[in-house]
Amino acid sequence: MEVVLVRWPSGEAERTDLAASGVPRLLLVENGEAPPAVGDDLEDWIRVPAGDADLHARIAGLERRLRSRGPGVPAIDDDGVLRVQGGWVPLPPVEARLTGAL
Repeated sequence: MEVVLVRWPSGEAERTDLAASGVPRLLLVENGEAPPAVGDDLEDWIRVPAGDADLHARIAGLERRLRSRGPGVPAIDDDGVLRVQGGWVPLPPVEARLTGAL
């Protein structure tokens, strides 16, 4: 999963949607604007303009936090497709029912 850059405060709606989906995000806080309270460990902010090294360091930190969470929770949809962390695999009907029961 990729870290999404979101302008703050103009991208407030996008920030909310990404947070609800569990997407890591780096808020680019406009000069003179107050940064928001960080909502979770998949969010960070940096004041712009920012140097490339600072920007890449913040992104790397978010990526490390995402990896440290471990695998996501697998889910099976109505078509018997097992999905986890952006990957998927179709399961035969019997395996899908067994996996769903677990």
